[in-house]
Amino acid sequence: MPKPLPPPPTLGKLLAEPVVLNIHETCRALRMSPSHAYKLLADGTFPVPVMGYGEDGDTRRRGVPLLFRLADVLAFLGFDLAGVARELGLHPAESPSPAGDHGERAA
Repeated sequence: MPKPLPPPPTLGKLLAEPVVLNIHETCRALRMSPSHAYKLLADGTFPVPVMGYGEDGDTRRRGVPLLFRLADVLAFLGFDLAGVARELGLHPAESPSPAGDHGERAA
């Protein structure tokens, strides 16, 4: 009998994860088993893009881990990333300018 899947992580737990997730972290967030994920990857129907894959999908090499962007996983799960950024105080209009002068325009 297959082992039951763990409960899905909360948004807070996902945001505490690294910006890049491995296959197991991604599967846990998507509530699917790794074996099902590998079938979808082989079919080219995995719902989240894999980092490092070219447009032809043929850049996977043996021994190179599958990595996924946290932002892609969250977007697939339906989280409003702009809204989350605003809630966390990360709205671009409120961040310092690229010049680092906190309000004055970069030259």
